[in-house]
Amino acid sequence: MTIEARAGDRLFTVLRDAGVSFDAPCGGKGTCRKCRVEVVGEGEKLACYYTVDRDVTVNLSTADCGVFARNDGTLAALDIGTTTIALEVYDGKGSVIHSAHFLNPQRVYGADVISRINACKEGHLEKMRDILVNALSLHLGGVKRVITAANATMLHILAGVDPAPIGVAPYKAVFTDTIQVDGKFVLLPSAGAFVGADVTAGILSSGMYEDKGINLFVDLGTNGEIVLKADGRYYGASAAAGPVFEGGDWGKGSDLIDLVAGLLDSGDIDEGGSLKSDATVLTGKDVRAVQLAKAAINATIIMLVRVAGLKIEDIDKVYLAGGLGKGLNPKSAERIGLLPKTLGSKTTALGNAALKGAAMCAKDEKLIEVATQIARSIGIVELTQNAGFFEEYTEAMCF
Repeated sequence: MTIEARAGDRLFTVLRDAGVSFDAPCGGKGTCRKCRVEVVGEGEKLACYYTVDRDVTVNLSTADCGVFARNDGTLAALDIGTTTIALEVYDGKGSVIHSAHFLNPQRVYGADVISRINACKEGHLEKMRDILVNALSLHLGGVKRVITAANATMLHILAGVDPAPIGVAPYKAVFTDTIQVDGKFVLLPSAGAFVGADVTAGILSSGMYEDKGINLFVDLGTNGEIVLKADGRYYGASAAAGPVFEGGDWGKGSDLIDLVAGLLDSGDIDEGGSLKSDATVLTGKDVRAVQLAKAAINATIIMLVRVAGLKIEDIDKVYLAGGLGKGLNPKSAERIGLLPKTLGSKTTALGNAALKGAAMCAKDEKLIEVATQIARSIGIVELTQNAGFFEEYTEAMCF
């Protein structure tokens, strides 16, 4: 690519505004040190610190560029995660003829939904939508209808709707019902600003909506979304987990959880999260990221159970979905305190339940109405207004 810039422009801004995809979890604030690029003749530089003052040539990794997929499918299922995107394309018989899993190119605007919302406030909504649609077109160019699951912020950006109201009290989405975008994307319904269509689709695919027991759905993504179903009622809340469960900063998230659990058992990590010494692949920063994420999930589960007037041991089944997929060992999740005690043995890992739910709706669109009923049945519990949540969160930080 040839990109024009003005003298004095930050290389970060020049690349981002040109639609170039690269890592920048902090959104260009200079704190994550992930936006490394090679400036020919000068070596490796951080794009957020480098100022363009002359013609330069920059080399970027092509790992996330994707490959154009020619296919004859007319129907697809899509899950837009804050960190990763997954999709499947089907032929007329419902068989998968193409699938893909890749990083969300919007990560250059920050790792979490609040960063993306703030970027929209700064005038980047159209650009973020464009880079998303362009990335999707590599795989969905010929597809006529795409059933889409995602959190509410991702859905708003795809629809070209400013998600600003999601990020400020009283935290309301502009839309939650099913809508159609660009004549092809059918956006599944959300329950609220932070319990999105990915959860609706996940509950649908788990079969939990038909189960009369006391069940818990936990979607472990960058924004953890949790729903408790008891006596026919749904209680939903979200927990800011960060990208650690999707491997955003470390690698495979389930391996990290297994490693921390093993080091706890061996005594190499104490209950406060201190490492006896940094391991070759693990640092104190990694452990702290796990602590923050697992405390948010654990405390949210405890508060939902409390609001429902139940105890943890009353839960019959736990459905685990999201970035960790089927790789998570429930025993490791319970050992580190990601799940409260006694829940590990009751846990079933679903993998990408959101994509599975979107696929079900793609193949039988009558299920979109079932998804709508699920979304409308979920009562949102605002934990930030509950002092008890912060007490539970602080306690859950310890191993």
